[in-house]
Amino acid sequence: MFSQPEAGLVNSRGREWWKRAMSGELFVWPEYVSAITEKPCITLSKAINDDIGAPIGVVGIDLMLK
Repeated sequence: MFSQPEAGLVNSRGREWWKRAMSGELFVWPEYVSAITEKPCITLSKAINDDIGAPIGVVGIDLMLK
């Protein structure tokens, strides 16, 4: 798990963005205020698949809105 800036995500697998991405969805979380930056943002996440298409992880990003 990598986070920049560092976030205290102890168990990301329990988070909605992880579960929905692992189910095959390109997940977009509606606009919210980040607890870390205190700025409005959205979250995008998508599963990373192996050679036969099975999900093996998730890539996610928080995009700050202006």
